[in-house]
Amino acid sequence: MFIAMNRFRVNPERVEEFEQIWLERETHLQGLPGFIEFHMLRGPEKEDHVLYASHTVWRSREDFEAWTHSEAFRAAHANAGQSRREGLYLGPPTFEGFEVIQTINNEDNDMSNKEAYEQKLQAKLDEWQAEIDKLRAQAKGAEADARLENEKEAERLEAKREELRQKLDELRNSSDEAWNDIKAGAERAWASLSESLEKARSRFK
Repeated sequence: MFIAMNRFRVNPERVEEFEQIWLERETHLQGLPGFIEFHMLRGPEKEDHVLYASHTVWRSREDFEAWTHSEAFRAAHANAGQSRREGLYLGPPTFEGFEVIQTINNEDNDMSNKEAYEQKLQAKLDEWQAEIDKLRAQAKGAEADARLENEKEAERLEAKREELRQKLDELRNSSDEAWNDIKAGAERAWASLSESLEKARSRFK
């Protein structure tokens, strides 16, 4: 596991603006291979700044580094240099990366965490099925050549969704020992379908 952190020293008079920027921004993290969770942390207030830190948990350093070279990374940081943010920070952010050497979990929470993940995955499958159905409906209104290509694309998306559904079935039937390995496969299938749907949206417009 790898934890990536950026520390921000924020102008005390502009903390509300800083928090609003982060609360409203599109992170483009959901569905990425290896992404686990993100937190924005507010720390102590000094005379000249308030300390904040972004805290992102990844499955591995390799997953984090792959993200930094991805389209999702470029999209998330597209507006990072906006001039209206001048004076918002007391200097540039400071990056820190950590390799996890020990993890202690509350074992009583393991089952609820698994169930929550499986429920989240099922909800995503339902959401994506509705989106695929919508794309199919759009395809029917296209001209012949485009309609054929769009139908093929919808079939490819259906196949990817079915792969992910099978991973969910494996998760539900897996032992505690095998669950994390199967989850990693599910995350890869999730990322693949998410990326394919994003491309399909742009083509079906």
